[in-house]
Amino acid sequence: MAYSDLLATVRLDLKYALRTLLKNPVFSLAAVFTLALGIGGNTAIFTVTNALLLKSLPYRNPDELVMLNTQRHGGNDTAGSFSLNRYELIRDRNHSFSGMAEWATDSSDLTSLPASP
Repeated sequence: MAYSDLLATVRLDLKYALRTLLKNPVFSLAAVFTLALGIGGNTAIFTVTNALLLKSLPYRNPDELVMLNTQRHGGNDTAGSFSLNRYELIRDRNHSFSGMAEWATDSSDLTSLPASP
C-alpha cells in the first residue's frame, strides 16, 4: 500500500467517524466527557506521584539529609521532638550542618465551653 493510499484511507475513516459522532450527539458528549475525566484523573495522579516520589528533594545534596530526634536518658520515648528554643539553640551554634529546617504537627480541638454563671 502506497503512502498516498494510506492517507486517503485515514481521511475516509476520519470522515466516517465524524459523521457517526454527529448522528448521535449524546453518545459523543458522553465519550468526550469520559475521556476528559480519565485524562484529568491520570494527570492529577501523575502530578502528585511525580512531586512526591519521582523528583529529588529541592536540596543541594538530598542524599546527605539527616533527621534528628531527642530521647531522654532512661526514657522509652524514641521519637521525641525538639522544642522551639532547643531548635534555635542547635541552629545558631551548629558547626556540623550546612543548614537546618524543622516541621511541627499540631492538632487542636474546638469545643464549646459551658456558659458562665
